Amino acid sequence: MKKSSTLNVLTKFIETEEKRISDCVKRQEQHSGPTETVLQSILGYSKALRINESESMGQVELVMN
Repeated sequence: MKKSSTLNVLTKFIETEEKRISDCVKRQEQHSGPTETVLQSILGYSKALRINESESMGQVELVMN
């Protein structure tokens, strides 16, 4: 047996789906990248990292505090 849908049922369905899509877009905009703390940690590490050439060991990586 076919299920019949009224215009009101279809309208309600469309409104519900549009709200779900809108909520998803808002969540994606809120989580669109790393936090400032993460960026500062990465930049701090890159400033402290030193790679030096050693005749006996090749490349030596040092993290300067």
